[in-house]
Amino acid sequence: MEKRIFLSENLMGKITVRNENEMRMIDLEKLLAVTVADYLCTFHSEGNTSFSCTKSLKDAQALLPDYFVRISRSCIVNTDKIVSIDLKNKKVIVTDNKEFLISKTKSLNTVFKNTSERKFTS
Repeated sequence: MEKRIFLSENLMGKITVRNENEMRMIDLEKLLAVTVADYLCTFHSEGNTSFSCTKSLKDAQALLPDYFVRISRSCIVNTDKIVSIDLKNKKVIVTDNKEFLISKTKSLNTVFKNTSERKFTS
């Protein structure tokens, strides 16, 4: 039996994520980041909740608005949820004190070029 796993957009600020066991509506306003490890894509939301499916980060990124920025090969963050940026260690800290590493190959200007309303200085 084939396992069907998909993502879909929703006009009410939510996306639908499904794995082989359940389907979940994820509120984009509460979504902190999306990470991938070992073919498992995990959606991290406020309140320390997460949901995993076997999709690529590229597929997930295609459904997310522009304020979600890819900071490494394995992570996309919601720029509206950034609390601080550790410039020395190249980490992004979002609400709920979750930390995500910025790729060594990405400059901070490249990471946040789509968020003109935000001004991060070194």
